[in-house]
Amino acid sequence: MFIFTEFKTGKDIVKLTLPEVEHAKDLYEIVDKYRSYISRWLPGIDETNSLEDELNFIKFAREETASYKALFLTILLNDRAIGMVDLHNISEKNHRAEIGYWISKDFQGYGIMTESVKRLVEISFNELNIHKFIIMAETENLKSCAVAKRLDFEHEATLKEYLVYGDEFKDVYVYSKIVNG
Repeated sequence: MFIFTEFKTGKDIVKLTLPEVEHAKDLYEIVDKYRSYISRWLPGIDETNSLEDELNFIKFAREETASYKALFLTILLNDRAIGMVDLHNISEKNHRAEIGYWISKDFQGYGIMTESVKRLVEISFNELNIHKFIIMAETENLKSCAVAKRLDFEHEATLKEYLVYGDEFKDVYVYSKIVNG
């Protein structure tokens, strides 16, 4: 297993690693247990209805990472998969990318996601020469917005009625951070 970075939170050790087959069971169990909560903020999760679907996603994530289209990382807490953080919509030409993330409801509020996103930004700036990072969060997703704010991302725009959830249009905040070194 290739570890991109690790940090401590209390007595626990958090690692950011490439998604592996052995992470599928833990990730799928979280998705299945908290499906309605996670799908509220991550609509594509509705396509993950079995362990095989999770394994297919891991294969997809590895392929996207290998071709430099994205960088998907599994968040491990004491070697147990608890969520993911990723870089996507990477523009090599413009040195920018978007950040996405999710974590089990059981581990929210401990600073794990904030530190994981911070580490992803550092890795991406140093290794991939990304200059501008973008986080898009539905305006009602207060926890996701809080991660962006804690990391000094600037509110750049509000996209009106950008997403549909159920039969309602939802607004999205666009946060950005420019890293100069």
